[in-house]
Amino acid sequence: MTEKQGGSDLRANQTTAIPESTKRGPGEAYLITGHKWFFSVPMSDGFFTVAHADAGPSCFFVPRWKPDGSHNNFQLQRLKDKLGNRNNASSEIEYRDTWAVLVGEEGRGIPTILESADLTRLDFAIGSAGLIRAALSQALDHANIRQAFGIRWLSCP
Repeated sequence: MTEKQGGSDLRANQTTAIPESTKRGPGEAYLITGHKWFFSVPMSDGFFTVAHADAGPSCFFVPRWKPDGSHNNFQLQRLKDKLGNRNNASSEIEYRDTWAVLVGEEGRGIPTILESADLTRLDFAIGSAGLIRAALSQALDHANIRQAFGIRWLSCP
């Protein structure tokens, strides 16, 4: 969603979307042009993105492959070097007449994309809690068998 000039103000984004044909509306094809400053997980097969259509910021689904089987047109500019977040790659990309499908209504892109983020946030919380639980289990197991200077440091049932 993020662009250099907009930051967290998604309405300031400059990426544009024009209908591929005379048809408009949810499920219709659009061509997107613009630059995204933060673009998460660029190795995925599909992405949600926000671009300005005639009615305002709108949400689009950008597949890696177009329906005819050809590669969709967007270029990875660089990978970001983000401290502590290396497995969830963040990148900078350029759309150049990139084929996309409108998700939801034109002009309602910010609420639409934020609705999808609710589910990913829950995934992140559950995943993080699971990792914390696994780390605690391993630490307790190690502490339970650890001895130093002939003394057992912790005794867990």
